[in-house]
Amino acid sequence: MKNRVFKTVCAFALTALAFSGGAGLSALFANADAAANGGNVQTVENRLIAPKTYEEYLPLTAPTGAAVCEDYTAVAEGNVIYYYDRDEQIYQTYSHFVGGEPQEIRNLQFCENGNLYFAAAASGNNFYELNLKTLTKTKLDDIACETFVIHGKNLYFASAAGMLYTTSLDDPTAPKTPLLPTPEEGEEAHNPYKPVLAFWNGELYFTDDGIKQILYKIKPEVGIPTSVAELDIRVKYMTINAGIFACTTSAGDFYAFALPTLSSGGQITRIENGGYTSLSSFGEYVYATQTQKGVIRQYSTATKQFTDFEICSSSASNNRLSGATNAYLAGDKLWITDNGNSRVSVYNTVENTFEQPFNATLSPSFFTSNGQTALLADGAEAAIYSVSGENYGTLLQTFDDFEGELKGVANVYGKYYLLTADYAYSLVQNAENGAFELTETKKACTSFVSPSLLTADVYGNLYVATGNFVYRFTESGFMQADTEGTQLYGNIPADAEEIAIDYERNLYALAGGKVYKNDSATPCADFTKNPLVYGGEGYSPNVRSLTFGVEENAAYLLIDGNYIVQTNALKLPTVKSIAVGDADEEIFSENSAEISVVKTAKNALLVAFNIDDLHGATYFPYLCYERQETELTALKLGQAGEYAILAVFDKPSHAYSTYIVKEEFIQILPADTYQTTYEESERKTGYLTNALPLYKFPYLTELLIAQENLPRGGEIVILGELTELDHAYYQVAYQTESGALKTGYIPKSYVALFDGTPPKSELYVQGETESDSDSLWRLGYLLLGFAAVCILTDYLILRKKKND
Repeated sequence: MKNRVFKTVCAFALTALAFSGGAGLSALFANADAAANGGNVQTVENRLIAPKTYEEYLPLTAPTGAAVCEDYTAVAEGNVIYYYDRDEQIYQTYSHFVGGEPQEIRNLQFCENGNLYFAAAASGNNFYELNLKTLTKTKLDDIACETFVIHGKNLYFASAAGMLYTTSLDDPTAPKTPLLPTPEEGEEAHNPYKPVLAFWNGELYFTDDGIKQILYKIKPEVGIPTSVAELDIRVKYMTINAGIFACTTSAGDFYAFALPTLSSGGQITRIENGGYTSLSSFGEYVYATQTQKGVIRQYSTATKQFTDFEICSSSASNNRLSGATNAYLAGDKLWITDNGNSRVSVYNTVENTFEQPFNATLSPSFFTSNGQTALLADGAEAAIYSVSGENYGTLLQTFDDFEGELKGVANVYGKYYLLTADYAYSLVQNAENGAFELTETKKACTSFVSPSLLTADVYGNLYVATGNFVYRFTESGFMQADTEGTQLYGNIPADAEEIAIDYERNLYALAGGKVYKNDSATPCADFTKNPLVYGGEGYSPNVRSLTFGVEENAAYLLIDGNYIVQTNALKLPTVKSIAVGDADEEIFSENSAEISVVKTAKNALLVAFNIDDLHGATYFPYLCYERQETELTALKLGQAGEYAILAVFDKPSHAYSTYIVKEEFIQILPADTYQTTYEESERKTGYLTNALPLYKFPYLTELLIAQENLPRGGEIVILGELTELDHAYYQVAYQTESGALKTGYIPKSYVALFDGTPPKSELYVQGETESDSDSLWRLGYLLLGFAAVCILTDYLILRKKKND
């Protein structure tokens, strides 16, 4: 069987759901069920979307430095060290106190043994070793570090007086070895005040503090420093990685360039201006701290660019958010109103990448999209943007003629709907000029008194929340002044912040950080207990928006306006998880079938599946879903719960498609409109012009047959006829060699009512001679006629096979 390519595939999501609260990423999802255990249903992973990893989200205010090793990332802020454990995938904290008083941590770095070393902001001895597995802190005496760098197991540091020393961290009590020779009387000492240190390729690099800053290097085992270059910038922090000299200046600028360029007096390259302080290295990366912005950024020495890896709470990078207000899933695109960055960000859920954002002229509270355009709304203003093709991100139209503040927006297959306290609005695109036309209706019905929330379902219905009640409207009813909605629920929380409808038309309402399903007083999800990411002591996460579609058990949560989480905690029903039950056994059995022909309703939602993979499947083998604007004539093959199983023949493509559709969207046609059943006295005998199967249904696929290999010339009894399908059919009965009687369907073109044997000859006398020539002529004509019928039938079969 061939499956046609669907021209109208509707993959738009349900309206976004905004709510407050949070739950620990591991705790919240620890007992989440897999999405399915068969068919083509996929288990949805629970993970961070933006940022990509748990490590990257840390609500920093003024970090002073960062260090990275194989097992940990450590970030210092004030007297606290936040350290990310890669094995546990969590952040933990260490707070540094001396004598009960907090001490600021000014520099930190890992040793190759995995222990963390740091200097605290205090005079005298201020150098410490911290084992992050046990949180054992050890103070190392006689090491008063103004600044330091670790290479291997060796520590290189500068004293408060600017003298350079080295010691082994294996034995920190051993005498400290000075690196610079004691100057002779009258000679200038190479012990600059507050030197900056870096180690590269077996040499220690350090600076002085002269009017013209000079960069030196020294081989520790030799102890004779040499001048590398006179610097045109004032270096405050530096590191050298893969031959790249990276530094920050007292002005906060970040530089990175090849070390030979510096040595040869070449032009140095400034990468970015302002805000940069300390630096550290690991692998091929340099980690740069922007203290005032509360960000740790990653610079690649391979690409000579900053990567999209940042440790922070909010960011202006294309894959990060700042003060976002809303998230909305349309097809495979997740749209986020990134108000803090004055843009709309877009995430591709299939490619798992962020795409090009577009700038927004307002900071919307509401967002919805039909995949081609997007509607943004805030207060009493709305704007429509193009989000596809060459005009991507282009502002198309603005609207401000609303009666009061907008309470919500929704999209129903290309049409936009909005509401205020008393009015319903629609925005419909004019097919001729492409402009959206605004229509308003002042509502005068009890189900539209001070509405507060609006959403839509995948079937094209609109839902309005008023107080504790939720009413459903059709599109036309929504825009009619006195049409009452159908009350569905009357016990949603009065303080609900948003509502949403899943594929099976269950209602989700959010209030107080909890999500309530239908009229249940018990929440189906609670996001208030633990933070989804590390937020520090007393952190109270605010889940601002949630959106989901109908194809995956995946909900996307916008939290704190700064990060997105994908979760399966709501256990959503989907078009991919419609259970087959025993419907396949009934369809594929050789038992005779009771057929019916149906018409689907206009705008019926059809879920297409691949019948080739149906037998033995747990779930219907999903292809796509579509909303048909016109009625379809279909053959009903069976029933699966509330779903009718349909086969539709597409005449232009000469191909079948199979769907499941809810019973409420079909009408069974009277049998006499498509089928003629013969009384027993009217039944005729026919003969097969070709060998072919006896089909269980009037549906030409070898998957659904009642008897294989009926022979050419085989005798059948015609029980009736069918029309209005892909072909004209006979309903026939066939007796097998074992004597079993099988019934099914054969295209009429494969059946001849004459078996091809000549009739009995008649003797007549012409004159005195007996002659049988009349019978011979008749036999010749009959054979020629039968041959012509066979040739024509073979031609039609070959043509059909070619078209299929």
